[in-house]
Amino acid sequence: MKKIIITLLITVLIALCGLSLAACYVSKPSTVDDFAGTYELEVYTRTYQKDDGTDAEPTNMIEKDGIKAYLIVGKEGTGYYVYKSGDNAPVVNKIKIAYTYDGDDSDLLTEIRYYSGCPTDGDGYPGKGEEVLGLTFGKKDKRLTYSMPGVFGRKFSQTVKYIKVDKATDLSYAQSKLGVTLKATEFELYGLGLFVNSSYYQDDDPGIYFLVNFKDNGEKADVYYAMKADGEDVVERDLPVSFTYADEKTIKISVGNYVFDRMVYDYVVTRYLTCTLPANGETEAREIGLYLDSRDVETVLNEIKEGYTYYCEQQQAIIEEE
Repeated sequence: MKKIIITLLITVLIALCGLSLAACYVSKPSTVDDFAGTYELEVYTRTYQKDDGTDAEPTNMIEKDGIKAYLIVGKEGTGYYVYKSGDNAPVVNKIKIAYTYDGDDSDLLTEIRYYSGCPTDGDGYPGKGEEVLGLTFGKKDKRLTYSMPGVFGRKFSQTVKYIKVDKATDLSYAQSKLGVTLKATEFELYGLGLFVNSSYYQDDDPGIYFLVNFKDNGEKADVYYAMKADGEDVVERDLPVSFTYADEKTIKISVGNYVFDRMVYDYVVTRYLTCTLPANGETEAREIGLYLDSRDVETVLNEIKEGYTYYCEQQQAIIEEE
């Protein structure tokens, strides 16, 4: 009976970890002052399940993907995440950090969760933009860890460990180790890439498409658009980008003379923009919505143009039938 109870307790604990998709760890708390600094990713392994339900040998993801990663933690709930894989350029983001304090001592941290901005789907992992990490701090060994069991449909278990390597709360240590100049993307601009609006199928919309493609860590953007009146493709390149907060939940992103609204909810910024396009001599001011698209500009434009050509042919066929 005792063995059955112990087995059930272990099963419940594993299930809770799996349900939350969060960290399982043994915590030794620390103060914020002691905690702040630069952490290097030392362990990142995945153990996949075979078809027969047994575990394969753990895969060292750091070696497999050639990963170098640094988590830099400040004292005011902010920091940086630096991620480099293989021959790719480092990705550097400003992050926000949520702290969990010890219930018996409000000065001691037991857990953190960092966020780079955009929502993440499914399991977290280094470089994805969000992880929950438990603090294990001794006199010599200061680390952040978590592990995820392979339960509830997950085909692998995962272990991650960061080791504190420096007191720097800026990018200086990571920059010296990577040997390149690092520049971080602002939290509010994280996840900005190609945003697309194509509403040519709406009779009351004078536009064929409107695209904005953010680049250079969100510092510049190109705008592409065409109007039904003349069908001419217009490109405005290298427009400067800046942002301000209109209120706690609305970010105003200026791209040249265009202003886009982006919503922010706690630690997440949306993948959707709205913009009120100014009136000109032929069209009135109108509001459009733009969705994030992972494809390149050329692919998206070709698809829209083909769709618009087909739409026009169909409309002409309807007119001729009448």
